[in-house]
Amino acid sequence: MTRIWLRRWRSKDIDSVLEADFFDLQDWMDAQKAFPRLTDLDQQEGEAWGGHPVQDGFFSLYKREPRLREAVPSAMAVLREILGRAMATPNWKRLHDVAQGDMVTAAVGAEAVVRQIFRSLPEEVKEEARKAAQAGKEAQEAQKEVKRLMSSLAALQEAAEAAQERGDAGTAAAIQEHAQAAEGALAEAKMEAEQAEAEAKAAVEAFQQAVEKKSAQVTAALNRATEGAAEKARQTKVMVQGYTLAAGGDPQHISPEMARAAMEVFRRNPHLQRLAEMLGWARRTVRAEWRQSPRGRTQFTGYRTGYLRPEHLAPVEWVALASGHEALETDFFIRAAEGALRHRHFEGKEKEGRGPLVIVRDESGSMSGAPHALAVALEWALLEVARRDRRDFYSIPFSGFGQYHVWKAPDRPDPEGLLRHLAHFYGGGTEPYTPLKQAMELIEEGDLRADVLLITDDQFGQPPQDFLNALEEARRRRPLKVVTVLIGTGWRLARTFSDRVVRVDNFVAERERLREALRDVV
Repeated sequence: MTRIWLRRWRSKDIDSVLEADFFDLQDWMDAQKAFPRLTDLDQQEGEAWGGHPVQDGFFSLYKREPRLREAVPSAMAVLREILGRAMATPNWKRLHDVAQGDMVTAAVGAEAVVRQIFRSLPEEVKEEARKAAQAGKEAQEAQKEVKRLMSSLAALQEAAEAAQERGDAGTAAAIQEHAQAAEGALAEAKMEAEQAEAEAKAAVEAFQQAVEKKSAQVTAALNRATEGAAEKARQTKVMVQGYTLAAGGDPQHISPEMARAAMEVFRRNPHLQRLAEMLGWARRTVRAEWRQSPRGRTQFTGYRTGYLRPEHLAPVEWVALASGHEALETDFFIRAAEGALRHRHFEGKEKEGRGPLVIVRDESGSMSGAPHALAVALEWALLEVARRDRRDFYSIPFSGFGQYHVWKAPDRPDPEGLLRHLAHFYGGGTEPYTPLKQAMELIEEGDLRADVLLITDDQFGQPPQDFLNALEEARRRRPLKVVTVLIGTGWRLARTFSDRVVRVDNFVAERERLREALRDVV
């Protein structure tokens, strides 16, 4: 009985041009939680296309084998035609390969492609699409009115019968009179609905003719739109996965809360507007150096079971998944849910003397804009590496006297905490020595073997003698390196207390110099 109920529940009609069930609808609801703007965009674009363009774009990317419904109401005919043509383009297929089963990529891809498609179509096609969508809505509203009147008539007839059974002839006659009026209104509404449906069908045919007339242009426009959407989706996926890892979560199982917090990083703080364009560069630079480090986990040591991590999944598991054998696939998904999938396990030598990583990051006014974005991007990338190595991570943002605080990467997932940390910016003067002493005290109190990376623009005063004395004493007690990355034109003062100083002005041209600094801490 439960299985029968489940089949009926899954097959219940969904307002979509694709074959979709309530499990798909739940996935769409999760995507809306992660990206609330999808809801508004779906409604806005629905005014032009009819139906639910963003929702159906999401289904077409997220589902393993999306299929268009054979027949749809006139109100959704435009969406079905455009989406069907888009799904046939090569770039859509590439986007689907990336987004399948990935909520983040599917959501961002659907948003991007829907925004671009309608704008990219030839004007003649867009005009006919608008007319067809409007005619379809009018036909839909006319059908709703028919259903409303039918429901009212049925209720009146039921009430009249009840009055007759009670022997209340007067009430029954009065209700019958209302029922006759409702029958007349219903007949008129049906005629109007038939006319509206005929006009909608004619408008859809005119739209389809316009599409055929401009077929080559339409196909080219759709392919361009899907190409741009694919690139945006890939970038967003990498960014959100990195944020999830940095926030202490599993990047292979991204929650809606994690995805929403990741996107909020760029929305909340104007100082981070350039972060998106620098983060990929910083991450690639840090990871390249990390892979060359003895800390990189490059040696295969066998297999371990756990929850699905596609990049390390054992070959035999991929074979089972791709076999097409129902029993093997069922077994795979059961073990995936139970965390019992086999994965390749890698290890590497632990570089002696390495422990937590402490970042001391300049948030003075002179760092505003691109320098601050680069500093945050470097910290973010280093935090991901520290997470991979299970290495504790501390960050001390600072500005003027007394303006600093210590942030420790949490042991448990904390997307909001990381969001607040990355969005913070003091914007005052520059006094790095107290925060650096705080870093040394942190290392001393925790008996840590740690490295300190200072990111600054060197716009500060001479180091006081008590700071230099404390640094010398700390170096005698334990292996401690202070590596400074200078952003901009400074150079003079950082050399007085740093083991290594690397100046980064042109981010791309001086990538190799930046790696010199990273080599000492990753």
